[in-house]
Amino acid sequence: MEAPDPSPRPALKNGLASVNPRIRNALALLVPIALLTASAGTGTGGSSREQMGGAGHSRVGPFLSAFGTPVRGFPSPGDKPEGLAWDGGYLWCNNFTDGTLYKIDPKDGSVVARYQGQGLPSAPEGLAWDGEHLWTAHWHTGVIYKMRETVSGMEIVQEFDKPQGAGSTVGLGWDGTSVWLSCWPSPDFGGKAQLFELDPKTLEVRHVRLLPVLWIEDLAWDGRWFWSADWLNSIAFALDPATGDTLHSFASPGPNPVGTAWDGTHLWMTYTTRDSIWAVDISDVRTSVQTTSWTRFKALFRPGAR
Repeated sequence: MEAPDPSPRPALKNGLASVNPRIRNALALLVPIALLTASAGTGTGGSSREQMGGAGHSRVGPFLSAFGTPVRGFPSPGDKPEGLAWDGGYLWCNNFTDGTLYKIDPKDGSVVARYQGQGLPSAPEGLAWDGEHLWTAHWHTGVIYKMRETVSGMEIVQEFDKPQGAGSTVGLGWDGTSVWLSCWPSPDFGGKAQLFELDPKTLEVRHVRLLPVLWIEDLAWDGRWFWSADWLNSIAFALDPATGDTLHSFASPGPNPVGTAWDGTHLWMTYTTRDSIWAVDISDVRTSVQTTSWTRFKALFRPGAR
């Protein structure tokens, strides 16, 4: 059973009242995005591409053969797993419906520690580990949290507002020098999803890239690329942080992928509609790059095309 939407936002239509809140948000965004797309040639709305960098295009791996291969998995301790992070020994996963943050043994999925309340976001999105702190965000407010585990619980170290004009905050990543934030489409950015590079001390914007994929999710750094997924289309992919291009794409092994974490060997992923966490072998996916449009790739990986 789908969890009730805890937010006060109205359904697009009365008939959508029982729809998963993420789908309802996606549908609610489609109308303004369509209008922005139709008026894109007029030069109105959004910031200049010179300031932001261009909207990336898709360069994807071999079609229909380079699927991520599930290696092992286990049920999520929460009913709607969201962000995922790897701290070198344990997985961390937050749960959307009640805000619980879990520390998980990757060997068997057992819960090592759990935290709830203590200032943690009630509807968390995204999760990243910077070597000392965890980072997450609040789906409803967009506030970004820097936090650390202590002997007495989870301590909120700092809170930051999301970048001005950014869409709904959905993913966080760390590349060794910067915090990276992924956001769903925003009218202020021409109806495009965004990838922000942020100063870890102030969260001031260093760079922002517009993305070809709309429903981006969490971010996992493998030393060269960020790995993420399109939640609505169940396509996973790498992102070139320098350009916003999507690379090495593959069909997600499960529906509605959200969280991603890289452990040095496998890409871990969470699936909200199956309440599960999986380690995925993407070694074949990372070996080659081809160029195509995002629309073409979605058509190849649509249900029934595999």
